[in-house]
Amino acid sequence: EEERAQLSMTGDMVMSVCEWIVEGLMDEYHAGRIRTPAPVLTRCLQELSTGVLGFNLAFKIVTVPFPFPFAQLTSVCVSAMVVVLPFALADFTES
Repeated sequence: EEERAQLSMTGDMVMSVCEWIVEGLMDEYHAGRIRTPAPVLTRCLQELSTGVLGFNLAFKIVTVPFPFPFAQLTSVCVSAMVVVLPFALADFTES
């Protein structure tokens, strides 16, 4: 319940959960309950950071709108290429 209340008040839920995981791992490591070498633990933290970075990049792609004129221009160019390319290839391969 307490975690849900904290998550509802925060602006970035993913980063909050990531911070909780890191705090929990470090608390357990300093208490001696995690007996893994430091390089292995830092690799776990690095992978967690990489996952958060991937999430943020995907979120950025979703939230930034794709420009409508660019989409239309791309569609027209691809259609023109589909029509013109077979004739151009036929012309270049005859010679």
